[in-house]
Amino acid sequence: MLLTPELAAMFPTLGEHDEPYSWSLFEVGTQPSGCLIAIGTLEEEGGRNRELKVRVVDVTRLGWHRLVMTSLGRFSGSGVKLTDGFVEVIHPRLRAQGIGTLVFNVVTAWAQRTFPGVAVDPITLVRPDTAAQFDRLTRFYGRFGFAWDRPADGWGRHFPSKPMTVDALKQYPEELLADVRRVDLTAGLTAMIDRMLEADDDRRMIAVLRDQLNERRDRWRTIGYRLNLLGYGIAALAGFGAARALFLL
Repeated sequence: MLLTPELAAMFPTLGEHDEPYSWSLFEVGTQPSGCLIAIGTLEEEGGRNRELKVRVVDVTRLGWHRLVMTSLGRFSGSGVKLTDGFVEVIHPRLRAQGIGTLVFNVVTAWAQRTFPGVAVDPITLVRPDTAAQFDRLTRFYGRFGFAWDRPADGWGRHFPSKPMTVDALKQYPEELLADVRRVDLTAGLTAMIDRMLEADDDRRMIAVLRDQLNERRDRWRTIGYRLNLLGYGIAALAGFGAARALFLL
């Protein structure tokens, strides 16, 4: 099936990144403020280092405005690092809707699949200003198994998470994200193709019925023409008989 140029332009292309990302689609938020996002992943390996690049784009926008978030997972031989230090959705309108959780699910799943039993580099919370901010950050990362000792003497320091291994990581269930809906692209395209085939079958059936109706109409026209000729003949004979009867009188 060929996509129209309008539909094709909505999806990320290799020309934008020059790298073969694998993409998953999600509906995020509620209409009309929601959007369709794509989460792309790319695994790379070089020497002892292995990386997972993550890119999130808003497929309803064009250009650089479509970039929503980036993330990174990395193994350098001693431990697995699950964040590049910047875990934030760029566009304020898309924050607090579950995109960060989706991305961290992707990174932790990569670590669990690739490096079981390996140590995880601590995530350090940098200068949380208040207890509320500290609690918000630890609650988010706590979804994935990270834990912190609560500071007892102020909020002006760096706070690394407790030691852990990849085996202690957890996934946060997507079904608990009220504003996120995964889009099954394969099923959607299959249903679309099925509808197209059904429509094509309907068109062929309509064409057959139209031909049959035309054939019947032409047949009845022929029969009517013949009946008319027969009628004319009968009328002529009747007229000839009447005229002869009058002549005999």
